[in-house]
This record gives sequence, structure tokens and C-alpha cells, in this order.
Amino acid sequence: MEKPVQISSCFAIIVAIIFAVTEKETSHAEGNEESAVGAKPEYNDMSTSDEMNYGEQLYNVMFDIVGNKKNAGFIESLRGENAVLTCLLHGQEALHPGELAERLSLVPGRMADILKTLEKKGMIRRDQDPADRRRVLVRITPKGARSVTERREQIRGQYSGLYQALGEEDTVKLIALLRKMSRYFEEM
Repeated sequence: MEKPVQISSCFAIIVAIIFAVTEKETSHAEGNEESAVGAKPEYNDMSTSDEMNYGEQLYNVMFDIVGNKKNAGFIESLRGENAVLTCLLHGQEALHPGELAERLSLVPGRMADILKTLEKKGMIRRDQDPADRRRVLVRITPKGARSVTERREQIRGQYSGLYQALGEEDTVKLIALLRKMSRYFEEM
């Protein structure tokens, strides 16, 4: 069964929305009338029109946010090379390329390209699987682990004002909603 939206994409979109809203609130607080997503309508002003239901409003906001160049770095950090390195680091185990591809919703050809690039950069190594010598296991190297840590620090820096913009109550609510969303996708 095909999932309607990849889980990592959903989280990327949500965090990108938060980032854009935070920037927008900061811009308005500084007297700047231009919003982070351009001169678009206020999506938090829920329309009562029969034409716009919540699902469509969510889709429209996500579409605008994903296309926002300010969010490209964060969204890219959840895909490709960084996603493979993060998966290996947090899993704390070696994985077969097929397992990585499945966890990250990548096609095998794309995974092969990513692994080749990461191996050339010295961020992963491929070892023969002792249980099945026909297969390989992918392991993160110390250089790869440093790369993930550095990237996460960059992202933390980009979002450092989020807590101040949302305040403690909204931050706690947001974390609870994201955990609820994570459970929803796990049960799909």
C-alpha cells in the first residue's frame, strides 16, 4: 500500500511552516509588512467559505512553504546524504542498503548513488556482512558523524528564535502535536 505522503516530508513541511510563521511574526514585530512567504493571504485566518476546507488550506500552506527558498536547507537536511548519515548515526548499527532505502523511502538506485558519494567523501564505509558474505553493511565513520552533528547545530541556530516566538505554552503544544502526528504515521 502506497503512503499518500512520505513521513519525512510531512515533518519537513511542518517545521518549514513553523519557521515561516516565526519569521513572519518576527518581521511584523520589527515593522516589516512583507511576510516570509510573500504577499499571500493570511492562512491562519480560517475561511468559512464552502470552497476552502481545512484539508485544502493545509495543502495550500504546505505548497507555499515547501516552495519557499528559505526552507530549502532544512528540507534538504531530511533527505539525501544527510538523511542517510542521520539514520546510521541514530540507529547506532550498521544497515544493509535496502534497509536504509526502505527507512528513508528512497528507491534503490538513488540509495546506491548516495552511498557511492558518501563513501568517496569518507563519511561511510561498506563492509561485508559476516552473516551473509553476498551482502554489505553500511556504517557511519567518525567524519560522517561529525558532519551530522555540525548540520544539526546549523539547523538549531536557524531555529533558535522559535521558542521565543511561540512562547512556552505554544511550544509545548506543538511538540505534543508533532508526537501525535508521528504516532499517526507509524500506525498508517
